[in-house]
Amino acid sequence: MLNIFQQINLSKLFELDRLFETTPIVNGLYLYLLGIYGLLLLSAFWLGIYAKKNNDEFKKQIFGKIIYLLLFISLTGAALVFFRWQAIPYLASRVVHMAIWAVALLWALNIVFFSVFTVPKLKLQKYKREQFEKYLPRKKTK
Repeated sequence: MLNIFQQINLSKLFELDRLFETTPIVNGLYLYLLGIYGLLLLSAFWLGIYAKKNNDEFKKQIFGKIIYLLLFISLTGAALVFFRWQAIPYLASRVVHMAIWAVALLWALNIVFFSVFTVPKLKLQKYKREQFEKYLPRKKTK
């Protein structure tokens, strides 16, 4: 395990010729990413089970967004690892992998924005609607 961390060199991440390589080398540490993507996929399924047990509709919306994000990251990441393993040009490049992670980061920021700013407004609207409807006359049931 320690040998893996000694092989990682973050300075290579910013080398442009390495970043825009059309067909990167097939052997390397990228297979460990497949394990990370597998864990993300399992966490998406676990979060889906947890979300079904939750009764709060706003938490269910947030969990649904997070589940879709985790599924996007894990499935596209696994596909990119497969493309790298098969040495498919352009789809196996590191810049495509980084672009997918940039999209995932923007998606995560969108989820944070929704949960911090939009959900409290929706909760307030729901509370006001419930307070208003509480005093409305209802049809009598027989």
